[in-house]
Amino acid sequence: MKKFIDFNRMDVSQDVELMLEEILSNNCQFKKWSDIEYGILGTFYTPFLILAQKLLKKAETNKWSQKLEKSFYQVIYNDIEKIGIRTLILEMNIYKTTKGLKGKNSTMEYNYYINEVLNDSQYIKKILYKYPVLKKCLIRKVYYDSVYLIDIYTKYHLEYEKLSKLFHFSKNVQLESFIDSNGDAHINGRKVYILELSNKKKLVYKPRDVSVEVIFYNILNYIEGSFNIKKSSLRILDCGDHGWSEYIRSENCNYFSEVRLYYRRIGIILFIAYILGVRDLHYENLIISGESPFFIDTENSLVYSQKVDILNSAEEEAKKFLSNSVLNIGILPLTRERMNGIKVDFSVLGQVEEQILPIKVPYIVNVGTSDMKIAYTTKKIIKPTCVPDVNGQYLPLDVGYSELLKGFRDSYHLFMENNAIWRRVFEELNNEVKSRYLINDTYIYSSLLNSSYHPKLMVDEKERTEFLERVLIKNRYQNDSLRIMEISSLENCEIPYFYCISYKKSLFDLNGNEVKDYFSYTPIELLTFKLKKLSVYDFRIQNNFITAALGLNNLTLYTKNVTYNMLRNSRVHYKNINETLYKIAKIITERAVFNASRDEVTWFIKKPSKTSKVIEPCDLYIYNGLAGFAIFYYSLTYSQLKKDEYKNMCELIKKQLFRYTEEFIRELPHNRTGIMNGEASIVYCYQILFKITKKVQFIEFAKKHMNGVLQIAKYDMQNDWLAGNAGVIVVLVNMYAITKNERYINAIQELIYNMVRKGIHLCGGIGWKSVENLPPLTGVAHGNSGVIMALTKALEVFPEKNSLIKLIKDALVYENYNYNKKFNNWRDLRTNTVNDNGDRIGWCNGAAGVLLSRLEILRLKIPEISDIANKDVNKAYEKIKTSKIGDDLCLCHGIMGINLILDECDKTKLKSYKLVEIIQHHLQNEYETEYNMGFMTGLSGVGYALLSFINEENPNVLKGEI
Repeated sequence: MKKFIDFNRMDVSQDVELMLEEILSNNCQFKKWSDIEYGILGTFYTPFLILAQKLLKKAETNKWSQKLEKSFYQVIYNDIEKIGIRTLILEMNIYKTTKGLKGKNSTMEYNYYINEVLNDSQYIKKILYKYPVLKKCLIRKVYYDSVYLIDIYTKYHLEYEKLSKLFHFSKNVQLESFIDSNGDAHINGRKVYILELSNKKKLVYKPRDVSVEVIFYNILNYIEGSFNIKKSSLRILDCGDHGWSEYIRSENCNYFSEVRLYYRRIGIILFIAYILGVRDLHYENLIISGESPFFIDTENSLVYSQKVDILNSAEEEAKKFLSNSVLNIGILPLTRERMNGIKVDFSVLGQVEEQILPIKVPYIVNVGTSDMKIAYTTKKIIKPTCVPDVNGQYLPLDVGYSELLKGFRDSYHLFMENNAIWRRVFEELNNEVKSRYLINDTYIYSSLLNSSYHPKLMVDEKERTEFLERVLIKNRYQNDSLRIMEISSLENCEIPYFYCISYKKSLFDLNGNEVKDYFSYTPIELLTFKLKKLSVYDFRIQNNFITAALGLNNLTLYTKNVTYNMLRNSRVHYKNINETLYKIAKIITERAVFNASRDEVTWFIKKPSKTSKVIEPCDLYIYNGLAGFAIFYYSLTYSQLKKDEYKNMCELIKKQLFRYTEEFIRELPHNRTGIMNGEASIVYCYQILFKITKKVQFIEFAKKHMNGVLQIAKYDMQNDWLAGNAGVIVVLVNMYAITKNERYINAIQELIYNMVRKGIHLCGGIGWKSVENLPPLTGVAHGNSGVIMALTKALEVFPEKNSLIKLIKDALVYENYNYNKKFNNWRDLRTNTVNDNGDRIGWCNGAAGVLLSRLEILRLKIPEISDIANKDVNKAYEKIKTSKIGDDLCLCHGIMGINLILDECDKTKLKSYKLVEIIQHHLQNEYETEYNMGFMTGLSGVGYALLSFINEENPNVLKGEI
């Protein structure tokens, strides 16, 4: 290879530009190459293919086969086409406007342009002169692609003996073609290529250190051997700065026993990835080869290193914990928040088939005509099924997931009890093992790179650089050194690539640039910490994360379909409640996450979603946040059970909430306002804690926070109970009841007047929209029952009672319009599909919540609407009595919430012994099932409901009581 074809040179030689000038100097017409598949406006690139041809000749390698040489030019063409396409479309439109194109229609005009105009050397020179950045990008891309492909060819022949031995080649197996893997190009065009060989087999060439992949599969084979499982075979040749890998073909399974083994291997791989800090094992990274899942790229390993940072808050500590857990590997179905707040699931086991990426991508309209132009659209990704089938039949998910859990559990216990294998791993990692480190999502880089090919940015290199800088600074804070490295790669039409070294704290790019002390610890030190952390306790946490992500056992009962009679059949034994509460408190406290100074606490919460599982640190609100935990702990500590050991937790949460109130009234962010899932929930929490403790400080902070809520309530367009202004009204009524301050009545009046203006008159009544693209809903959480409860509570203090009663009556009319006689229930209007008829009976939606709202009307004995309310009570009560309650314990839509509502209806206070017995049985298996710790959908709310069994003075939080 000639000296100037030097793979390690950082700048394109001037010789290459001179070669292009020589190609274009002749006043000639360039013809399409017959063996190249040209794309749109492809004739423009013929001179660049000639340039690649000259570079190949200068390399003076052995003679290439025609097929290999064709693939060489084809992959180069495919790479350079995307750089110039926008500029060429613009130039065609300019030419059409200024000089005109010959043809009877736009298709003929297009053909004239590519055959008579675009192939002219002088015209091409003019374009390149007008767009010097385009010229530079194309030259660089051709040069580096050529050098890189020639380098692969050379390495293949230099290392042929090793390759032949490992991959069992016969004699004289030749390279036949380069196949682009569609991976990202990094420094100097380096990316993964698939190589077709003359023996009809394929090899994968990787331009980087593959030692971490060797370690990964060595561990996998060790575990498989320990469990007498046939070893997964993936042959890898590690050659230092590059490597060769076996090409894996996709295959299905012949038997369900193989599918079971596939899931078990997924569990084993999940454990290995957890230990080695492997990330980015998403569905595009997976090849299913029968019973063996192969992840073709584990380069993003040893990345549990944290950037140097002082973790001041429990939330930051929790996020760090999550980032180093099984949830952050990419296998489990878990969404991540991307740009613009949109959540996307790229996981292997996610069940979402079609998703929209949070970026718009360019596409060409009117292809093959002179009217072509660039438009933008959101990009959809169609996710394939990532599990094998047997003749089109799939193994039930619960069976597969059981095998996955077994694989993870057995692997965890094997390594917890056997340190010998880790000594071998340490020995290998003490060598210079490099692994990739992502500081930004690759698809964001790709989008940015695509945008930088805009014609306006192809004129001035400085303007293109400034554009890249602006976007990088806007999207994410980054230190100057990293940003310079990112921009350098993007300027060269390449995706930035960073890596860490096993025994260093620095971060590097592929040019060897170093950011010193980027990490707090070296990867090998963090691996040591991880191994020391292996324990029964850590296994339980990771196992719970897995079951949560897979949607297994979300605080559900082993005894399915609890009946009304089971809830009402006997008095509860307080001893059993005491034991159960102690267990609940113990579990919740064990799951708490503290910051380093232990002056803040948080919990992990599984947020409900129809299409995905999101596990995050809890927020501050009652629904599933810190205020809900405060209500539970204070109720427990101040109950007749006198659980003094939780006083410290009460004090800790109190201080945290107080700090938040000071911050809130200082900044007044336009947050949601509701009584359960908004800022008014903080006020309501303080009101309840005042009721429990009689401490005036809680009312003082309630006043402070209420002042802030009133300032932002006018900006909140939500009117529902859970997150909107209906909940604010309830909290204001409570504030007046406690303080007798008239300003709260004035605030109630203003909010009600606003709600009247925002109401929608339909079906003879009125409703309020709370969910976009849906009509006004029924039920307490987001619908009319919640508004009716709020307005009924306001009647206690509202001066214009007649107008308010009329408003309540109209709200009843609309909600009762949606009563479905077929199901004897108020329909949940959020769903209306074949699989979901909207027949629910929980507090949030359906009969139980409607029952509670009507009971509030009867409590106030309002003649004008009591008849309606009384009829609805009978309907709702009958619906609950004749229904299977379901298998969820929670307050929001489960058994405990329904039970509290029935107690409002049945003042004999018959508590269910059977219910406590079921909860106790459930808690016996506390570490085998996933718990949500939160208040409305989790265990702390169950605990509060049990406390209400023995302390009837506890406020009923489901109706905003104090």
